Amino acid sequence: MSMGTAKLKSSRASDEILTWIRSGRFTPGERLPSERAMAEELQINHLTVRRGLAALASRGVIEKRPNVGNFVSASAPTVEMALVLPRFVVKGGALHPVYGQLMAGIQSGIDQRTSSTTILSYRPGHLWEDVGELLVSRRIRGIILAPGSDVQIEHITPFQRAGIEIVLIKPSINLASLGLTTVILDMPGAWAQLMEGALSRGHRDIVVVQHGEYTLHDFDSQIIKSVLARYGIKNPAKVMLDIPSSSGQIDPSVMERVFAGKTLPTAVLVQDEYQASALFRMCYERNVRVPDDLSVGAVFDSTPHLHPVPLTAVDTTRIGREQGRLAVAILMKLLAAEKPIESEIRIRCEIQWRSSMGSLDSTSRAENEP
Repeated sequence: MSMGTAKLKSSRASDEILTWIRSGRFTPGERLPSERAMAEELQINHLTVRRGLAALASRGVIEKRPNVGNFVSASAPTVEMALVLPRFVVKGGALHPVYGQLMAGIQSGIDQRTSSTTILSYRPGHLWEDVGELLVSRRIRGIILAPGSDVQIEHITPFQRAGIEIVLIKPSINLASLGLTTVILDMPGAWAQLMEGALSRGHRDIVVVQHGEYTLHDFDSQIIKSVLARYGIKNPAKVMLDIPSSSGQIDPSVMERVFAGKTLPTAVLVQDEYQASALFRMCYERNVRVPDDLSVGAVFDSTPHLHPVPLTAVDTTRIGREQGRLAVAILMKLLAAEKPIESEIRIRCEIQWRSSMGSLDSTSRAENEP
């Protein structure tokens, strides 16, 4: 064996052991397995492992204690990860509430003595330029990514070439062939619950508001149409109202159409708290009372304290934190070279029925209010 080959193998050994430490598999002060045990796991000679450990000891990553063993140094490098988000949800240093809950879940899922997470953002079409080079320079090997609709396979491959592990937290048809592990919220299921609940409360004149850039827009629309069909509503086009959007910029003024007809619909179902807030404002300007004149429901609501009437919606705080905990747990497994069992983890979203959603029967409406 040449000296160059031996050095290459020992470098591989030191890199693998360093990955174990950075992933949190072994924490500062913890004793490492024996050289022979590590050699067996890595399928290399135990002398090669010894050379790799010596290299790590020279860098201060581990401490060799004669007749005792090898221990992770108290000053060993922490696991560094990043939450990577579209720039429009990180404005002026303020994080969108949905991602604030996600970050809280990530932080609760790691040992902050040995791990750290930073937040990075990217402009549409500039994922690698805005984030990738910084990750490489800081030697961050794992990210939790919320891909915008602009992110394509060619934007991800530079990260893979750089050895950066990726967990997605938004579904992406564009990236499906890469087989990246995805932790997503069951938005179509939440839409189905919201539709079923409104229809079962007697509402038939319903308007459903979505914004067109949303990744699962078409799939959600099919779910909504199938629920309508079960209740005998044959013309879903009259029900659906799309809000134009681009790069995170949404113009809710199209919802003025809700009030343009001779009569109001009995219920309006929206996608998130932003649309709900705009709708509440329009109702106030027209002296339309919620839920007496118009019932309102949303899929997401990350700002429940801001609405004049408690909003029927998913408990975004709970599911956002759960998504963060699951995503970081999977990323830690990837960093430890463990392959996750599932490629997609879908979190169920339960609609919480609150007083913004009334019933056409006033008696049952009162029963549904908290």
